[in-house]
Amino acid sequence: MPQALAGYRPQIVASLTGGLQAVRVLLPDNTVQTATLRTWTVGVTVSQTLLNGFKTANTVRQSEAQVRSGREALRNVGQGVLLDAVTAYTNVLANQSLVEAQRVNVTFLKETLGTTRKRLDAGDVTPTDVAQAEARQSRGLADLNAAEVALASARPPTRR
Repeated sequence: MPQALAGYRPQIVASLTGGLQAVRVLLPDNTVQTATLRTWTVGVTVSQTLLNGFKTANTVRQSEAQVRSGREALRNVGQGVLLDAVTAYTNVLANQSLVEAQRVNVTFLKETLGTTRKRLDAGDVTPTDVAQAEARQSRGLADLNAAEVALASARPPTRR
């Protein structure tokens, strides 16, 4: 913006020049005199643009639009960070619930396996039924392990 607005302001240019000049003068009596002169030149120029085809006004509008665009881009980044934080938090909550549900399921499958073994001892079920109950319990333990791994990966790393 400051560069764009500078187009409305006058421009001032100052210059300073110094130097030495050797002078040789031939006098009427045919004598020659020489001298060295120190010369100085000082100049100041002030210019003000009156009309440049609306270039300055358009440049100012372009700069204002770029500033607004930058603000919106920053706001977008802030919203993205907030969304990422909320997503991470809800993922942790969902994985905690899943781990708890898998633990309840494993407890239930252990009780079911115990009941199935008692029924086998009583002759009410076959060994195949016990093997199926053991397989379901193993599957439940595997699901619990998978849920715990998902929870561990969803949580932020601990600082040491």
